[in-house]
Amino acid sequence: MDPNSSSLNNSSNNITGGGVKKIQDMKLIIEILVNDQCSISFDELRKHYLVKLYAQFELNRSQLIKQIKRHGYLSIGSADDHMAIDRVSVYCNRSIQMLELLSEQEISAYVQFERSSVFFYKQYKEGASNEELFEDVGSGEQTVSPYQQWVLPNIEFATLWDNLIYDDSVKERLLSYASTILLFSSAKVDSNIVSNNKIVLLTGPPGSGKTSLAKALSQKLAIRHSDRYAYPQLIEINSHSLFSKWFSESGKLVMKVFEKIREILDDPSCFVTLLIDEVESLAAARTAALSGSEPTDSIRVVNAFLTQLDQIKSYPNLLIVATSNLTTAIDLAFIDRADLKLFIGPPSLSARKRILKSIDKELMDKGILYANQPIDKKQQKALRSSIYTSTNGFSGRSLRKLPFLSVANYQTKSLEFPIPLAEYQIELNELIQREKEFNKVIV
Repeated sequence: MDPNSSSLNNSSNNITGGGVKKIQDMKLIIEILVNDQCSISFDELRKHYLVKLYAQFELNRSQLIKQIKRHGYLSIGSADDHMAIDRVSVYCNRSIQMLELLSEQEISAYVQFERSSVFFYKQYKEGASNEELFEDVGSGEQTVSPYQQWVLPNIEFATLWDNLIYDDSVKERLLSYASTILLFSSAKVDSNIVSNNKIVLLTGPPGSGKTSLAKALSQKLAIRHSDRYAYPQLIEINSHSLFSKWFSESGKLVMKVFEKIREILDDPSCFVTLLIDEVESLAAARTAALSGSEPTDSIRVVNAFLTQLDQIKSYPNLLIVATSNLTTAIDLAFIDRADLKLFIGPPSLSARKRILKSIDKELMDKGILYANQPIDKKQQKALRSSIYTSTNGFSGRSLRKLPFLSVANYQTKSLEFPIPLAEYQIELNELIQREKEFNKVIV
């Protein structure tokens, strides 16, 4: 009899229906960043390096499973013989919410390293390039910069995915949606029978990480589909630059931008993630214009924008991600075109704990903080609890700024460095209370 069968059966009782099969289908996804100076082919690395890597994983199976269960991923440096590998990142194909329902023993029983999906990749170090277009104006021409363009995977987005922390399976749903687009494209599913517009709409308050999530998704797709697309790119449209002071020129600029994008999409080796931040600028509700509260030129922009979206959706190598803080301001015709609509709200208590703990670890790893022993452990526990609960309603962006300000404030009071963790947390808690009072005043 399998020694693990009893505990596995117990866990199965906690996960109903298709959940049991999802556990049985659990496997690891391994992303291996190759040094850009390495001349060894990915095929050679796969032959020789993976054997050593799997052996290393088996030796440290318990610790690896513990980290996967706690964080959903594990990122480690690599000391291979040829110094070809810079970093190895290990993920589970199941959400952290599902992993929380299982014990480490149960997860370990289902994980087989040899069944892992493995992706080797290199990163580009070049930053964004700005595309320039010529706008016809009354006295001639002037240039506008309608979008930025990154070649992927890019070092600028290297750690973005891992540091976006949500309670629900937002990231898994986005990956699944994008993978289904590629599946339907490769299977040549007739879009007149089964329709999809390749559009995701992310909504939510400012600072919730919508734009960062879109960029992180583009990076992740570039890594995991590098065997199919050699030149993945991220294009971020600067919506505000497409509005001209010259009547009727805005609609023409929209068409010119999409002409450029179609030129890129014509290359089948290039997968494009098209990010449209603050989409309400390009897809403003036309009812406002018809009522006279918006200039009529905005109707031309929306019409041109929707027409262009309809024309490019036939490309198999495209994903469109739009973001908005003002869902009610978006034209209903655009909302109807979005296949997947996700609300990204402020982090919950559980997410705030994970965010703040990750920040503590980063500051300790980099020598800014050190973990001293608190004088009163009960008081320290109460302080931690206050920090976690008092930040209710804070955006992820706000949470990540507070530690920097806390360190800055502490340095005005003390020359001690590194900073004791307990003292830092006192400073952080005081800053949080001041932020809450300020927020009451401005609301």
